[in-house]
This record gives sequence, C-alpha cells and structure tokens, in this order.
Amino acid sequence: YSIEEQSKRIRFAKRRIEFINSDHREVDGGIDSNFIQLIDLLVGLSSHCLDFVSSNRSRTKVAQKFLPLLERMMKHPLNINSRYGHARKYLISFFPRKRLEASQLLDPFERQSSGFYQTRPLLLRDHLSNQQSLFP
Repeated sequence: YSIEEQSKRIRFAKRRIEFINSDHREVDGGIDSNFIQLIDLLVGLSSHCLDFVSSNRSRTKVAQKFLPLLERMMKHPLNINSRYGHARKYLISFFPRKRLEASQLLDPFERQSSGFYQTRPLLLRDHLSNQQSLFP
C-alpha cells in the first residue's frame, strides 16, 4: 500500500500476496511458474559465472553461453552499441564492497565506502582459461 501511494508508476493488481507454484506441471496454464523458472535460471547462471559454484559439466556448458552477456553487462553497462541491447536497461551491482563491524556502521563515511560496486571477477572465466584442452 505504501509503495503504491508514493509512486504514480507502480500499481498492484491485487491487495494480497499470492504464492506461485514453481512447477508449471502442477498449475493450470503455468505462465507464472514459467516466469519463476526463468528467473531461477538467470540467477543460477549468474551465480555459476561469478562463483563457479558447481563442477557439473552441463551447468558449466550452459553458463558458458551466458558468460559473454554477463561479462559485457558488467564491464560496459552503458555501451549503446552492444548487440545485446543492455544499455540503460539492466544494471548489475554488488553489495557491500567491504564488511563492516557494528561500530563502523555508525560512521557515515564508512557506510558510504562500503556501498555498491560493479566490478567483480568471473570465476567461471578464470576456470575456463586455466583449463587445458585434450584436442587443440
């Protein structure tokens, strides 16, 4: 209610929260479930590209396809000439930049210096560049 009151651009179709089943086979229509699965896929791919969370070959193979897009979105977020068309549409950032102790949270400068940041190593890229090919 508060968000809708503060913004003219946000409207809620319903006043109550509805839980969506993430398995499209268990729901009639399944469009909402497919959306949940798409978001889960994007988050999982991003996580694998950033942190190389699994040695599963299939997961790595799919993440390799996603890696160039994630890399460009992180390195060149404002590139209007990118073939991916991500400029001014998507922004990838991480938080916090550094861990703060409870006493540091009271200091405005310390809080500011631990804000959002955009650059971070892609561990999947590191893993792939260190991998030796059996058949060059």
